[in-house]
Amino acid sequence: MKILASLCCELQSLKHEAENKFYNAVLYYGEGEPETGLEEGEAQLQMGRMMPLLQELNCFVNRSYEVVKNVIQQFACLYSVSRNGPKLIDVTEVHFLTVFEHLGDLLGVLITLDEMIDNHSTLREHWTLYKRMLKSAHHDPGKFGMQADKLRLFEKLMMTLEGALLDGMIFQVKTMRWTRDIILASLCCELQSLKHEAENKFYNAVLYYGEGEPETGLEEGEAQLQMGRMMPLLQELNCFVNRSYEVVKNVIQQFACLYSVSRNGPKLIDVTEVHFLTVFEHLGDLLGVLITLDEMIDNHSTLREHWTLYKRMLKSAHHDPGKFGMQADKLRLFEKLMMTLEGALLDGMIFQVPGIHLLGNIVWFPGKFLLEKMPQMQRVMDKKAIQSVSNHQTMWLQQRNQLLAKVRRACDCSFIYWHRVVFPIYLTDVFDNLVDTHRLHYMFGALRDCVPAMLCTKHLKSPQDLLDLYDKEISKIFMSIC
Repeated sequence: MKILASLCCELQSLKHEAENKFYNAVLYYGEGEPETGLEEGEAQLQMGRMMPLLQELNCFVNRSYEVVKNVIQQFACLYSVSRNGPKLIDVTEVHFLTVFEHLGDLLGVLITLDEMIDNHSTLREHWTLYKRMLKSAHHDPGKFGMQADKLRLFEKLMMTLEGALLDGMIFQVKTMRWTRDIILASLCCELQSLKHEAENKFYNAVLYYGEGEPETGLEEGEAQLQMGRMMPLLQELNCFVNRSYEVVKNVIQQFACLYSVSRNGPKLIDVTEVHFLTVFEHLGDLLGVLITLDEMIDNHSTLREHWTLYKRMLKSAHHDPGKFGMQADKLRLFEKLMMTLEGALLDGMIFQVPGIHLLGNIVWFPGKFLLEKMPQMQRVMDKKAIQSVSNHQTMWLQQRNQLLAKVRRACDCSFIYWHRVVFPIYLTDVFDNLVDTHRLHYMFGALRDCVPAMLCTKHLKSPQDLLDLYDKEISKIFMSIC
């Protein structure tokens, strides 16, 4: 658990780094270009100033790959290789949603970087001009202050950066296999969880139904009462069967996505290292559960006999619903539920339902962590009371900080930089109609939100150059209207 917690911190740190260091530097690249256009060679200079950041971005992406890989490996270690191997840790009450949320945030960062670079026409245009300049430098490296051998190394670095960042494969290059592994592993966990639920909740309840009946037989109406007490469990069993159908359907759909529809079409992902046997073993276990439930209900004469008596009682209740404490409309709804349960459970069609092979929610409950090998567990348990006190004291501060961060994100108006065209329209309306002039400072506050993002720019000699241009533009608009 400590490892997963530290990985969550690492995932969160990487997301924070991307949002505060790389997003704005890429997004604002090319801003500050004069109306007359860039001077000759200025585009190459801007890209040259951007190169250190692109190298850092490449290192960031590789680091993200390693962290995501580590998260998946940690989850993989929670289960024994053998299907029937011993559990290493009980995680039935552990919530892994937090880990998946942080993992999803980092994968979202990789997708965002892909989209930002892929749709940034200025950056890609300057990259092309920079590559052309390097090719022309081969004729006279000294003119550019470079040695021939170092120029070749730099070109190799350029090719590496282009393949890693500018080909739109930041997310796909590594995460496609991870995503497939996560989905298949999650489905295996869901299949195993369903099997465990059936064995511990439904098997005995159905198998031992009717046990304890006196030798003289049941009193009049007792069979109906027993079936009435059984109805909530039968409804849960119906929900369980429907959920099983959805999970089995999802497993088969995932396998269908591994290959192209065409026999000779391209493979969508490499499946040479996929262990299909494990997935099929878990799938077979769940199908075996459905067959077992079919057999148990079909061969349970007492349950079927009491079910018939219960239906007869409901039919007789039509003549006087009040005698049974029921309203006529509710009685009809209950009969409809009875028909649904009978068709789904008592007709021997749990396994044979055609829709069995046809997406369910993916829930991953990894279990089995090497708890016995964790050092100094006794000392950790001894400190638990002290930690609980300190956690109670810091909980309020954590919640306060989280709330402040959410409010800060919700009030961030830095996006207005890309919609500066509304600023003169807004000012014109304020000065012409003299309405809400006391709120004018809010607009300037929104314009001020753009400053931290512009300070991240790397393509100019200094971020202050972009700030000065921004200040001149706003002042010019304001003065022209005033």
